[in-house]
Amino acid sequence: MAAAVARAADRTDVIFLAGEGWFGKEGYRYSLSDLALSKPGKPYKITIEDHKIPQERRSRIIKKSSLPYIMNMGTNPQREKELRAIYFPMFLGAGSGYRLLSIRK
Repeated sequence: MAAAVARAADRTDVIFLAGEGWFGKEGYRYSLSDLALSKPGKPYKITIEDHKIPQERRSRIIKKSSLPYIMNMGTNPQREKELRAIYFPMFLGAGSGYRLLSIRK
């Protein structure tokens, strides 16, 4: 029992603050966040808060709370000042070297 308590104390608990475009635990955004958290090899637990509210309001929730939230969103200079950004190219878009090209036959 002491080993289980020690493992829980070493575990990183984060809250995934979901919003628009949320497709549950099987969705791309959650799966990619889960993958990113697994890479350091340390135990973690993701708890989901499913808020169907706009991104700005979810940002305010994170700013006011002392809990460890993660949220997938774009960034801008103002958000960079208020929140800690973790740069992770979710859609491999501009700036990452990958492009999806659509052309006519």
